[in-house]
Amino acid sequence: MKRLLKFLTVCVLVAGTALGLVACGGGNGGSASKKGLTYKKGTSDAYYTLYKYVDEGKGITSLDLSTLDVTIGRIKSGAFEGNDTLTEIIVADTGDSENPLIIEEGAFKGMKKLERITLPFVGATAKADAYTSETAPSDKSVNAARTIGYIFGKDASNDLAEVTLYYSESASATYYIPSNLSEITIKAATDYEIPMYAFCGLTQVSSVKLSGKITAIGEAAFKDMKQLNKLNVPSTVTAIYNSAFVGCDALKDYDSETGLGFNMEENSALVRIGDEAFKGTKLKAFALPNGVEVIGESCFAQSSLESLTFSANLKKVKAYAFYGCKSLTTVTRPVFTAAEKPVLGTSAFEDCENLDATAIKTAFSYEENSNVFNGTKA
Repeated sequence: MKRLLKFLTVCVLVAGTALGLVACGGGNGGSASKKGLTYKKGTSDAYYTLYKYVDEGKGITSLDLSTLDVTIGRIKSGAFEGNDTLTEIIVADTGDSENPLIIEEGAFKGMKKLERITLPFVGATAKADAYTSETAPSDKSVNAARTIGYIFGKDASNDLAEVTLYYSESASATYYIPSNLSEITIKAATDYEIPMYAFCGLTQVSSVKLSGKITAIGEAAFKDMKQLNKLNVPSTVTAIYNSAFVGCDALKDYDSETGLGFNMEENSALVRIGDEAFKGTKLKAFALPNGVEVIGESCFAQSSLESLTFSANLKKVKAYAFYGCKSLTTVTRPVFTAAEKPVLGTSAFEDCENLDATAIKTAFSYEENSNVFNGTKA
């Protein structure tokens, strides 16, 4: 009997030691816990998977995952579920194109107090199309997985805001977003395009800051963000695709004192602005960066534009680009760099009733009887 008891005691001690090693993280295959975070790295994994965050009664309000001494390569669904202390969270990418960060659906669901979040991309991964004509390889985030709602999940709660987000022209999904969420920062670690429909329909967020190596703003990316009044566009952006800012009713000119408004960084690399990109917006003054070559169809149609400065490299203004801009009175043009005059499409300035377009006529080429200047003072 004594031998049996001694044997069982040894077994318990060995098992306890093994469990202790696992809890402390002791290497590949082990889990670890730090700052209330539980994460684990499998033997074949490049980086750690984050399984759970628990406040542990400390009342922590801000959490920066980039300060961990390990790199998180995946954040599991429900990792932050039900957290009611964090008001801010910062997430960093792995910076590894072969093993990028993956955020599972609902990773941040039920975060009742969240006000600000910094992410390296929108949706599940940094791979997602920005324009509908692109063909997505199988490893890209598609449909709802490329939207901001994906990471917050579909679990209903009275403490969260129910939001219907579109991920195509006719398809949508309902997500439950933190009611206090007002500020989103996308800080890209590598070349990255904001996906099409990334924030489409996200009504309560008022501030979006884009930083890092962002090269394009996707089709309808910010469409119908009714409360958006602060947006920073980095100088690295080369294309703003179709309908990017349609329905952004609160977005106005940049005010350097308040920091509010639509702000394009200096030395912008912007080359292309797509169809209806700023249609109906409240922007009153817009200076096109010098590299812009194409202004899309109905790009600024029926907007509140009062003054416009063309770009030196401009080549084409598509049909209806400024149609119905009734407040437009001032158009400034530099010396165009191209040997041939830029081309104006059909009805480009039609119904700009307060615009004296006499000087513009001589600077552009256009087809007669194409209603380019119908309804202007020219």
